[in-house]
Amino acid sequence: MSIKAKLKTKTPCEVILECEVSREKLDAAYEQAFKEQNKYIPVAGFRPGKAPRELVEKKYKKEIQSYALEDMIKKIIDSVIKQNRLEPITGASMEEEVTFPEDGELKFTVEFEVAPAVKLPDYKNLKLTKRKSEITDDDVKNTLEKLIEQHSTLEDITDNRPAVFGDWLIVDYVGTANGEEAFNRKDAWIEVNSDRKIPMPGFPDKLVGAKIGETLEFDLDAPSDFAISKVAGKKVNFSVEIKSIREMKKPELTDELAVKINPKCKTVDELKKNIEENQLKYKVQEENRRLKELAVEEILRTVKIPLPPSQVNSRVRNLVESEARQRMQAGETEEQIKGDIENIQKKMAEVAEQQLRKDYLLDSIARAEKIKVTEQDIMPQLYYYAQTFRKPLPWVYKMFERNGRIRELYAVAANEKALDIIIEAADIKEK
Repeated sequence: MSIKAKLKTKTPCEVILECEVSREKLDAAYEQAFKEQNKYIPVAGFRPGKAPRELVEKKYKKEIQSYALEDMIKKIIDSVIKQNRLEPITGASMEEEVTFPEDGELKFTVEFEVAPAVKLPDYKNLKLTKRKSEITDDDVKNTLEKLIEQHSTLEDITDNRPAVFGDWLIVDYVGTANGEEAFNRKDAWIEVNSDRKIPMPGFPDKLVGAKIGETLEFDLDAPSDFAISKVAGKKVNFSVEIKSIREMKKPELTDELAVKINPKCKTVDELKKNIEENQLKYKVQEENRRLKELAVEEILRTVKIPLPPSQVNSRVRNLVESEARQRMQAGETEEQIKGDIENIQKKMAEVAEQQLRKDYLLDSIARAEKIKVTEQDIMPQLYYYAQTFRKPLPWVYKMFERNGRIRELYAVAANEKALDIIIEAADIKEK
């Protein structure tokens, strides 16, 4: 046999391919490469393809051998992948550089990652409990309060009163721990709200009663797991200069405001009814989504799905970057985020592995069910991104197409169809 290929399993998602290529096969590969490349090789005094072979090889033999070797190795790997029905995740890598031998046979070894082979458990007839979706008067009231707040304005106080909960303060602050500066911010906006943890838990509460022009001095104990390691578990002394106090002015709920909140509603009663209908619809959707997630968790408990290391690392990297951006938008400093990077990476590694196992599970179910996805099935995603980016639908489609991400949309649609099949076949009881 002119080519011997032996496939070994390094891990469930990593394989090693050991190959031996006979001299006869090597020579044949070189001859084929010479015929293909000679058509384009320039030799002074001759038209391409018409120069004597010895002249061509004298100058370009190494290049032809390299082309022959690269083409042959690719064809061998592709053949092994096809014969063994593997799904490569990464390109083939070689520990040692391989060159075309002048005599004798060729031996080479390559490694690459492959998608896991998922042995599907019984994913039908799951026993699930669905919660009844109901809307209370408090649900409507709370939503209405938030909508009114969106039409509120922040205004400077006029009576130099002390700060109270709900106010926004503009302050300069410096924080030191053991004499070392740990915080220093100018013109920081701080909401007087106990739920806020920036720059430290308890900081906003200390601002209650403060007046414009005052400088407050107080101590706070940093949690032992605080993001900035150099102050974690230590006492931090803060000096805070109050530069401005602004209060939230809420408009009165009238029919006129109801129209501003939702032009389709002409009265307050119509707005309340609209809120109730939309909230019920949202709760039903959320419960359906929760039920699907619960179904996936139940199935994943019964099946082991190994993961390709490169995919996990790539997903973790993307999740960490996304988490860092969100934290910075929420007011955390780059230093705080770097101080907590190990915890972030650990948390995102768990999330990444869970996401990938879910993806592989649903992909396997979609294949088992022979699910087909059409362009119409990806339209809801495209509409969503069009609204998010505030761009026309064709622009969004071309963006995904240009970035080579259209397949991702099809994969998501296929997964949703797989989830629908799981839920339709489940034994669901309403609680």
